[in-house]
Amino acid sequence: MLRSVYGASSRDPQRPDLRTAAVDLGMSTRQLRRWVSGESRPRANNPRLQRLQRLTRTALTSRAGRARSLGPQAPTRPEAAPTIRIGGVQGVRSSNDDAYRDRTTEIDLSPEEYAELQQLWVEHGNAGMVDGLHALADRNYYEQWHFQSIDDIQWGDRGRGA
Repeated sequence: MLRSVYGASSRDPQRPDLRTAAVDLGMSTRQLRRWVSGESRPRANNPRLQRLQRLTRTALTSRAGRARSLGPQAPTRPEAAPTIRIGGVQGVRSSNDDAYRDRTTEIDLSPEEYAELQQLWVEHGNAGMVDGLHALADRNYYEQWHFQSIDDIQWGDRGRGA
């Protein structure tokens, strides 16, 4: 959520800009680090968390917000294969509804496919990139793979999410 709203850190593009977030949310950078690391968890009724959730929803429903949340546009290591991890209800398209369940799929992509899919997501969001995902999954994962819903998307290199 932090990277979606406040962008990437200038030191490490894989991490959120905690300084900007801390100032905007009116809290310490150290407390945000504890949230990110899982050392502490904010309560659901925490007004700062509620503000962050509201800002995240707004950011991810806009083109600029989705583009900012992507961070680096290419794999962070030149030798690494770009991947996308998609969490949600998915499975092999068939007449059997039992084939669909909540799972996470990781698909290796070429740099061109990676850039194309990111552009689709920036321009149209989750719903707009589903057709592109279906085509990529057919070619690169499993034929007739279908995404009924998308709950989470992670962009990155094999073995390291963005």
